[in-house]
Amino acid sequence: MNSSLERKLSPALAAMVRAPSPQMQGVLIYGACSSCADHLRRRGIHISCELPIIGAYAASVPLRLLPILATKGYIRYLERDLPVRLCMDRADGTIDATKWHLAGRGGAGITIAAIDTGVVRHRDFMEPKNRIRAFVDLVGGKEEPYDDNGLLKGK
Repeated sequence: MNSSLERKLSPALAAMVRAPSPQMQGVLIYGACSSCADHLRRRGIHISCELPIIGAYAASVPLRLLPILATKGYIRYLERDLPVRLCMDRADGTIDATKWHLAGRGGAGITIAAIDTGVVRHRDFMEPKNRIRAFVDLVGGKEEPYDDNGLLKGK
């Protein structure tokens, strides 16, 4: 494999390129310049989402184009765009909370600060009463809790 592929393709994408097929792959494309999106669109690549905080784009790219993109100066890095799965319903089992609750340790008097892309008004936080004590949005400036899963809609 040439050095551009080794430097700019994640190991998972590099393996897919070695066994080429005509399929499209969801890819995160990290740009190296402000005109990266224009370059990609001129190559016929459909950008499904811009990710300005990390300087990347989510796009569907034919695997055959990945080695070509890896040689371009306007590309810093390419990696697979994998689905995000939210797992709020698994937290209790993950931390074995039932055991602690049965032992009489329910967390009364404990406050936790979470730095995240947001917080959803999930029943774990809202029942039997609202336990979200404060919310600060450093990106969008909103005052009420929300979670966009890190996507800046409308920006």
